[in-house]
Amino acid sequence: MSSNFWLLLIVVAIFIWGVVLLSRRPKFEPTCVKCESKNVVEVDRRTIATRTVEPAGGGTPGGGSVRLQIDSEVTLHCKACGHRFRRTITETH
Repeated sequence: MSSNFWLLLIVVAIFIWGVVLLSRRPKFEPTCVKCESKNVVEVDRRTIATRTVEPAGGGTPGGGSVRLQIDSEVTLHCKACGHRFRRTITETH
């Protein structure tokens, strides 16, 4: 077998591994603090703070790996019991 075949096989394996890692990332899925229902909708979002962070390992010298983190206070409403509550979340973009 040629070296191009093995190179292509390695590239495909790395791509699949990356897709699997991204699909396992935890997402913000709120539940009601009163009745534990997942039938919750976001009613309001207020940005508390923002900051830039650099992932562990350094990244590129020109700052190409810099990420933005946003702290938000989210107001949620439970459609099951009508309870309104707030949560503070951090998202990295």
